[in-house]
Amino acid sequence: DENQLAALKEMILRVAEHDSCDHVDDDPGASGLDNNAIPPHNVLLRFLRARKFDVDLATQMFLDNRHWRANGIQKANTSLRDFTTPGTSIYIDQGRIDAASEQWQFGYHNVDCDGRPVYIDRIGLCDVEKMLEIISIEEFLNWHIYQWEECLDEYFPACSLERGKLVETCLLYTSPSPRDS
Repeated sequence: DENQLAALKEMILRVAEHDSCDHVDDDPGASGLDNNAIPPHNVLLRFLRARKFDVDLATQMFLDNRHWRANGIQKANTSLRDFTTPGTSIYIDQGRIDAASEQWQFGYHNVDCDGRPVYIDRIGLCDVEKMLEIISIEEFLNWHIYQWEECLDEYFPACSLERGKLVETCLLYTSPSPRDS
């Protein structure tokens, strides 16, 4: 659609002119969210689609997201490195992760028929109180951010390469559902 292409071109220009951008990210497998680069087009398209191709709203949403990633409490930009590095503010010992996983079972498992990662959340079997005796709610949030960053950085690019086309969503499956419990 010509209007959508025009919106993408306009958003690229606006992001390029912003102070937070200092180079072009030419890695098509990159999430485009973790540095000061002008991200790949598919990243900007996600923001445009989320705001029904309103360039003003999509650009603001992208810049707000970039600011949060760099300056938010969770530091999403560094979560892939920091979550597994002892001594960092978001590190959680693997033994505690394993124990918490027994209370809330979730994670990525294989792909669906469209090549999208499948995220399984066994929320109906979750014992939140027991899990929160093992990790704090802040640690749980960091854990989820880490998993999403892993999906953006590893799973989507790998699935896209395998499928031969852009994969930028995952399939969420909850089992059993809370109402079945």
